[in-house]
Amino acid sequence: MSKSLNLLQNQLEKYHGVARFVPLWLPRTFLPPGRRLKLHPDDLYGFGVDKGGICERWFCSIGVPGADGAIDETTVSRFYLGEKGSELLFPEAIDLMGNDLLGAETMQRLGTFKMFAKLYDYGAALPLHMHPTAEYANRVGMNQKPESYYFPAELNSITYDHDYTYFGLQPGTTKEQFLECIRNYNKGDNHVLSLSQAYKVKLGTGWFLPAGILHAPASVVTYEPQYISDSLVFYQNIVESKYIIDDRMNDANIPEGFTGDRAEYLLELIDWDANFENFRMKFYHEPMTVKSKDEMQAEGYYEEWISYGSEDFSAKRLVVFPGQKVTIKDAAAYGFIMMQGYGWISGMEINSPTMIRFGHQTADEGFVIKSAAAEGVVIENPSEFTDLVMLKHFNGDNAEVPMI
Repeated sequence: MSKSLNLLQNQLEKYHGVARFVPLWLPRTFLPPGRRLKLHPDDLYGFGVDKGGICERWFCSIGVPGADGAIDETTVSRFYLGEKGSELLFPEAIDLMGNDLLGAETMQRLGTFKMFAKLYDYGAALPLHMHPTAEYANRVGMNQKPESYYFPAELNSITYDHDYTYFGLQPGTTKEQFLECIRNYNKGDNHVLSLSQAYKVKLGTGWFLPAGILHAPASVVTYEPQYISDSLVFYQNIVESKYIIDDRMNDANIPEGFTGDRAEYLLELIDWDANFENFRMKFYHEPMTVKSKDEMQAEGYYEEWISYGSEDFSAKRLVVFPGQKVTIKDAAAYGFIMMQGYGWISGMEINSPTMIRFGHQTADEGFVIKSAAAEGVVIENPSEFTDLVMLKHFNGDNAEVPMI
């Protein structure tokens, strides 16, 4: 461990408070991969076909519990330490030098990095599902999962004609109607999606979604900052008449020893009143500029909040214009993922690759420690023509995030 820690410290010293992450891929069995995360086509089943296709890439994850309650190491981010095969788990690095990485105040208040971000990419629309509130998630040793969505245009030239996301329930829907759908889960299409409402996806915008809300996301590559959890309950059983969602996955959300009516308990998990909100009015998010456009234009960049309004996480989108060298300051440590272009951040090469091989290191993902973020990192875009674009994800400690 001392060698790994020394190597990480060397990387942070070399790049003035910036370090790389190893790409963290996750497979899923319930839907096919959308093939838009730049992973080589031959590597879409890199974990084996029995594990499913690679549909997600996670960032800044300290890991989520598996079925046995232990942290599943396949969900943990790792720092790249400058030489092949040399890595350090993100949570271990926080345990060893959390004050340096996140800042003493954050460590005292939060104790770790309580959010992670992901890019998810499915070849079909996701089924209607819900992430339980803390009241119910805590009963089975999990966290609640508020989350937010941003739809990056850079990865969405193809949407598979499924660019509608469903939120909540149609006015007038009764608990009896919904309960019937749950009971019909294994009897053919349970038609639960007909009880929800569809909203057209607009690229370059997003949504905030509290726990307890039903949703069926579009087949659009989505950047999702969220609280550190992977708990969910499926209510829709068939997607596109052919993709079957396994109802047994819902059992993880039922407390051990429960002997009541299973269907009624799954209904109880839903925050019923909240599912009749005016979702567009309350949760739709257009980006918000960090400061005046003219001021940023004069300085050679453009930056906007794309995830805001949450005390648990937030995110920004940064664009550095061609030929520009800028100093960017932030109030908290953050992770980042490149969307477009190439250049340097504090002397470290960054680029957005065209194709990635499974198991290979990339230069598109990294982490900026608290002191470096506060002092300001120097980002240079040497291109004559192309913008440099990155997304930046923050823990629940950025005092500058708009709470709207």
